Parts: sequence; structure tokens; C-alpha cells
Amino acid sequence: PRHQVSITTFLGRAVFEEGDPDIGENEIRTGLNRAWLTSLSWRYTPGSRFAVTQRLFSTGLRFDNDNRDGATLDAARVSEIGWRADASLSASARAVVEFGGDVVRLQGRTRIVRQLSPVSSPFTVNEYDQHSSAASAYGQIRVGLGSRLTVTPGGRVDHWPLIRETSASPWINAELRIGDNTRLRGGSGVYRQFPDLDDVYGLNGGGRDLRPESALHIDAGLERTLPHQTRVLFNVYARHESDVLWRPRFEPRLDSNGSIQSGVINTPWVNALEGKARGVEVVVRRDATDRLSGWAGYAYGRLRYTQTSTGERFWADADQRHTLSLYGNYRLSNRTSASARYRYGSNYPMVGYLGEPSTRLGSVRRGDGRPLFYGLARERNTLRLPAYSRLDVRADRAFNWSRRRLVLFVDVANILNRTNLRNTHYGVDSAGRVFETTESLMPIVPSGGFVIEF
Repeated sequence: PRHQVSITTFLGRAVFEEGDPDIGENEIRTGLNRAWLTSLSWRYTPGSRFAVTQRLFSTGLRFDNDNRDGATLDAARVSEIGWRADASLSASARAVVEFGGDVVRLQGRTRIVRQLSPVSSPFTVNEYDQHSSAASAYGQIRVGLGSRLTVTPGGRVDHWPLIRETSASPWINAELRIGDNTRLRGGSGVYRQFPDLDDVYGLNGGGRDLRPESALHIDAGLERTLPHQTRVLFNVYARHESDVLWRPRFEPRLDSNGSIQSGVINTPWVNALEGKARGVEVVVRRDATDRLSGWAGYAYGRLRYTQTSTGERFWADADQRHTLSLYGNYRLSNRTSASARYRYGSNYPMVGYLGEPSTRLGSVRRGDGRPLFYGLARERNTLRLPAYSRLDVRADRAFNWSRRRLVLFVDVANILNRTNLRNTHYGVDSAGRVFETTESLMPIVPSGGFVIEF
């Protein structure tokens, strides 16, 4: 059909209730989170050479966190309303032009309240009610140069009134067919991330003089098709990041003379960091409709930041050296299948100026061998979280009747019930001991359900 219209709506609601009655006045007793996404899409295809899709969308988030007395701790309302268009034109047998753009209105309202002592009145730490807009346009042309080489140059222009910024981001990609079963790909581009309302006006708001974060990314890859519907993909990349946002004095640390430098909770965001990333990725994939399909992927990466004003260097909060992902799906019949997914990561740094406790602080170990507390340090992100490992399994059974389809499933997440940890906000005493630096992630979670298609 020349015209296609679709409507998509997602609604979500989550409730948290703390069962411990002995929580503090600044701890969450109840939390309510509501989110939504609505999109109205119209695709128009007047002929075989041209197509355009336009979308009107609205998305947002509302949450309220209350303390043990029912008073507000955190409340936020964030929403976006916008229009987007994407078009494709086959200009010739060897050239395809793609272009589009969007316009978005941003709205944000946030309030943070805390009680500084048991006898004091609640204090509004941060509050704002702001709105802004954003617009962008992009275009690229995919050109075939001969029978084996395809080159795709393009660019994007973003207008971000929130920080009074208009920026251009060019890119170029290329693909060379070396043979019937081998392809070589490469590309480079400039990519930008703009501050949002909270980055500008929030508790750590840096104001409207912030600049967008930018990254120059270069990658090259090789894809080889093997027998039995199997492919191997190998990719290497390098990335240089600049104007990365950071809060320089936000975290407590040890000074050069050994004294404790307290963190400043409302330290504003600044464009303070430059980063260098390097990595390699390997994926073996089998896409088949019968019997076994799946993939195995491994990635090695490094990301290190430098504070431009002081020269301080540290591993990024998201620096993870080794990542392994395995997935397999086995079709027992045309209606029954079983699958498993395994993920391993050498894990991220323990975020902050943390180190092993000194002899002056003492050392007490938990039953798992980890320290009961850590100590403040002069260098950032030197410790690592324990390795992450998780195995999930699932089984599906389909029933067909008339034009309807019922799928029953059973799923067990983290079936080995492994304890994985993540970073969390920690406390520091007057001697420099650091407590409660991590919290556990999801334990074993069995679930089941059904899906009806009609």
C-alpha cells in the first residue's frame, strides 16, 4: 500500500516499598515510577524509488520517592514531544539518498528535599521547572563505485538552544567486497552528546555555558561467510573523546599530604575530560530457522580519561577489559524451542578514590574474603568490582488455531543464583574508612507467562 499508518503505545508503572521500619529520615520508604511512550507513524510510498516516514511522538517519566513519614524526598516530571521524518530516494541504480530531521520540545520539573538533622526542618536541596527545544537534520548518500566498492558520506546538524549551540557532525563509511564471501568495512565520524535539562539546571547543573561532548570514532571490520549459515565478524576501533562532563570535587579523596578532602555534593558539571578508547570485537554467528542458532561474542576494550586542567588520569567508570556473550537457541520442533544466554564481564572500576585499607585503619575481612571497609586513596578508579557472570535459560511452546497463536514460556534469570555486584553510594567516616561501596544485583528469578498473537 502507498499509505501505512500505525500507532504504538507503551505504559509502565513500578512501585517500591521498603520493609525495614528502622530507616532514616532521608531514606526511601515508598517509590512510584510511571513511564510512557506513544508514537503515531505515517509511511508514504508513492513509487518504488521514494519513501518517507513521519512520526509524532511523546515520551516521558514521572517518579515520586517518599520517606518514612510520607514526605517527599525526590519528585520529577520529564517529557518530550516531537516530530521526526526519515526519507529515502533511489536517485539512480548506484546512488541512494537518505535524509531527515526532527524537532523536539523538552520539559523538566524536579524537586529534591532532605533533612539535615533529626531536629531540623526539611530543606529543598534543588528545584527547577524548565523547558527547551531541539532540532536536527541529517543526510547521506550511498554510492556504488563499481561492482565491489560502496561509499557512504553523510552529515548531521544539531541545534540545541538549551546551551545556545549549533554543531555539525560529518561521517563517512565504506564497504569493499573482496570476494563472494568476504567483506571489508571501515568508517569514521564525529558524534556529539548534548547536555540535558538536569545537566544544566539540576543539583549539579553546570549552566548554559556547557558544551556538547564529542567523539571522533574510527573503526574497521572484516566479515566472512562460512558454510552452514555461519558468519564471522572481526572489528577494531579507536575513539578520541573531548569535552566530557565531570564533577571534579564531587567525590571524597586523600590529599597529597594525607589529609581527607571531603566531597562537595553540589559540584557543578564542567567539560573537564578527554578520553582515549581502543578495542577489538569478534563475533561468530549462525542464523538458521532449523535446529541450532545463536552467537558467541568476545570484546576487549580500554577507556582512559585525562582531566585537561590538572593532568590527572584514571580509568573510565565504564572501562571493562573483557566481555564474553554466548547465546544459543535449539528448535526441538516447529512449535517448541529452548534457549540459553550466558554473559561474563571482567567488570568496571569501583568508582571513586578508593583503595585497600591501610594498616592504620585496620583490616577486617568478610566471609567471602572482601574487606569490610576500604580506605580513601589519592588515585581514582584503581580497584575493580568482582567479575560479572550470569546464565539465563528459557523454554517456549506455541499453539496455533485459526489465525491466532498462543506462546507459553518459562524463563529463569541467573539460574545459578550467582551474586553479582554493582557500585552504590558509600559512606566515609572521619578516619577515612569507606563503607557500603557495593550492592548486589538480581538473584535467581523464575518467571512464566504467555503471549497471544492475532
